[in-house]
Amino acid sequence: MAPYFDCLPQRMATFPIFYRPEVQQQLQYPMIETEIQARLQFIYELVEGPFQEQLPPEHPLRQSGAELFAWCFSIVSSRGLRLTPPYEAALIPGVDLCNHSARPNCTVEIVQDEEFNRLEKFRLRATQPIASGEELLLKYGDFSNDTLLPDYGFVLPPEVTGCETVSVGLSQQLLMSAGSPLILLQAGEVARQNKWLGSNQFLPGEMSPPRRIEDWHVQKLVDIGLLPGVLGGDDLVVELGGNQNEGIPAELLAAVRVISAIAPEDVPGSTCEEVASNPLSDKRLEAKALGMILGVVQCGLSSFPSTYEDDEQYLQPGADQIGPSMETAIRYRMYKKKSLLLVGEAICKRLVQGGLLVD
Repeated sequence: MAPYFDCLPQRMATFPIFYRPEVQQQLQYPMIETEIQARLQFIYELVEGPFQEQLPPEHPLRQSGAELFAWCFSIVSSRGLRLTPPYEAALIPGVDLCNHSARPNCTVEIVQDEEFNRLEKFRLRATQPIASGEELLLKYGDFSNDTLLPDYGFVLPPEVTGCETVSVGLSQQLLMSAGSPLILLQAGEVARQNKWLGSNQFLPGEMSPPRRIEDWHVQKLVDIGLLPGVLGGDDLVVELGGNQNEGIPAELLAAVRVISAIAPEDVPGSTCEEVASNPLSDKRLEAKALGMILGVVQCGLSSFPSTYEDDEQYLQPGADQIGPSMETAIRYRMYKKKSLLLVGEAICKRLVQGGLLVD
């Protein structure tokens, strides 16, 4: 096994459990920071607790403690192949040297001993012709960067993962902010700078006072199951982004359509799914609803201390040298913002194609 162990990386700098505090802060996303802290706590409690007491005094883990265990933890998480039931995961020396790709040229097959109903062996099978010297690539799974970063130590653009999202608490405060002229003006500027809109095209609501949430809006939101999340109690958390429905969660689309409606009869349906599936019949009101989603996107972008353009500058060739851990952290937050920008672009296309913009 010595040649195999010689292939393993000695340093895991891009894995966030090894980040220095100042690097971890650069992720700028509370959910991943919470996950990192949970993993660190698990490692320290395991190493310092009963697990440590069961090891012989000369055992390497007893000598080196949490740092060595964290290395082992990262090796297993990054090289353990996810399999189909009843086999959840496996470490397969040699096969685990294959890198990840969204367009793999290999797959792992499980060969079962039917007579004894047990695992016999694994087989690495090519799924297309592979030239001599060409890299063997596997698809680890349909994972977002929230899994790829802590488990594998790398991140990919949202266009590649296809499932990158940003968690948003669907609260009254968020919806009121998203419909305000100030936020919509900022969203409109982003859209025009990115050329999703023409220089003379404006979002509905950029120049008008925000809508009031009236009692019937509240009751309708209760009726379609979006309360207490939207207007009281714990926030309803939705995932904005990904490749489903242009990255717009049904709960958010239903909520903004209800709030944009003038009267109950304007709302197209009696369930969240029905309201999300059917546009408001009045195009002006539908435009306001879509504009509010752009406002939510803008609120999401504003929640990051840095901008997408800042991140691009940090990563420019010739910029100040940054280490691999800092670069990975910056790419992680940049790809979160890019997933929001892709939602904004999709909304603008819908507004333009539907003739719903203000010129």
